Amino acid sequence: MVPVTILPSILPHDLVAEILSFLDVKSLTKLKCVSKSWNSLISDPIFVQMHLKKSSQNPHITLCSSNDGFFTLHPFPIRSLLENRFMDHPDHYQFVDRGCNGFVGSCNGLICMLSDRIDGKYQSSCLRFWNPATRSVSKRLGYSYVELRVRHLYLKFSFGYDNTTGKYKVVAYSPGIAKVFSLGDHVWKSIESFPSTPFRCTRSARTGLDQNGGVYFSNSLNWFTLCNNIVYLYSDWKDLNDTIEQFGIISLDLGTEECTQLLVPLDFDEIPPIMPIVCVLADCLCFCHYSKENDFVIWQMKKFRVEESWTMFLKFSYQNICIGSSYFEDRHLFPLYLSENCNTLILVSDRGHVVCYNKKDNRVERSDLTRGIYRLVAKDYIESLVSAC
Repeated sequence: MVPVTILPSILPHDLVAEILSFLDVKSLTKLKCVSKSWNSLISDPIFVQMHLKKSSQNPHITLCSSNDGFFTLHPFPIRSLLENRFMDHPDHYQFVDRGCNGFVGSCNGLICMLSDRIDGKYQSSCLRFWNPATRSVSKRLGYSYVELRVRHLYLKFSFGYDNTTGKYKVVAYSPGIAKVFSLGDHVWKSIESFPSTPFRCTRSARTGLDQNGGVYFSNSLNWFTLCNNIVYLYSDWKDLNDTIEQFGIISLDLGTEECTQLLVPLDFDEIPPIMPIVCVLADCLCFCHYSKENDFVIWQMKKFRVEESWTMFLKFSYQNICIGSSYFEDRHLFPLYLSENCNTLILVSDRGHVVCYNKKDNRVERSDLTRGIYRLVAKDYIESLVSAC
């Protein structure tokens, strides 16, 4: 890391870097203008990683709204949300690109944006990377023109970080197709097709939430799958006639770019009325589903990729968290965050409502974060200095 010569010699360089790493991105951006040495320190990759580690301890829920190529990101610190359910929208970031039509994902403060178009049996696409906190935006990258193996079953995209190479990667997949784009290399590389294709459902019309868009965890991307499920890739879940044995989770290691197929919990023994969800809570991969008795059940994989470590973590009545005017209005719920004491679970519904469930008191509170925002995507997010270019 570059020494900061402007500072008094009584302060060790490492101590200065440690102190600065606690500051927010906005403050650090201003400090870069103080001198060349300060700019060098704050831009140093080692400092960027140090700051990222600190920022990870202050996660946000981010509501990303879009309207005709205008994208707005509203970050809300989790800690503030747990204390106050009715926060204003003081901070927001904007990104404009009429060619972009969707969010792929968020990782380490970077947002991956997608522009794609379907022309018969061909799909053209490209990517842009955006760091809202630093306002850095990449040019259009990863141009791709693919002939689809199965008509109307388009490429889907997921986003994550490979900590073995320090590269951000986008995975594109469709029946018979799997490829990886690495930010920095700027090329697509074909990989072995998935042993089973992630189940594909249409996005929520209200939120844009993808029920199975790939979950980043422990240097991997993870999807809920049905073995030999090509017939069902765009089927309605309620029409599914498979057996429990067909269910699984695919985990793609971003370092080796190889897949592992995982079993769902053994005690999961009935096809639920709504498609299960794979998510991450309390640093564990989780499998969530509804029961026919209208319970919402969350399983935690205590040891990643060890199927015997599935443990039921939480089970509560869905009726306790009905917040709409009708029973089915907020039927689809997506867990986003679990508090450090494991008492408060934050979820978002497919109608854009943010819900806080208190496990200890079996109490539900609805947050009013989404007022005035139409067509939103809820993402976990942290501010960072990571470059989008």
